[in-house]
Amino acid sequence: MCIVDAPETDQPLGIESRNKLRELLKGGRVEFYPIEQDRYGRTVAELAVMIGSPKEIFVNEKMVSTDMAYHYAQYSGL
Repeated sequence: MCIVDAPETDQPLGIESRNKLRELLKGGRVEFYPIEQDRYGRTVAELAVMIGSPKEIFVNEKMVSTDMAYHYAQYSGL
């Protein structure tokens, strides 16, 4: 499990991060694995995009590996 945080659109790299997420989600079926709610009531989840059997992209990890989100190791249980 890879818990991440991405910048808001008004923060540095926010627009680029949003665009990368859109790119990753396009053309596949999104699988949503809720983990918990954060202190603001938002759902923390792992996302995967199924782009063919058995091909899947783990969105959280891909966003971190492309520097479009930050890994929160202290919350990931790693």
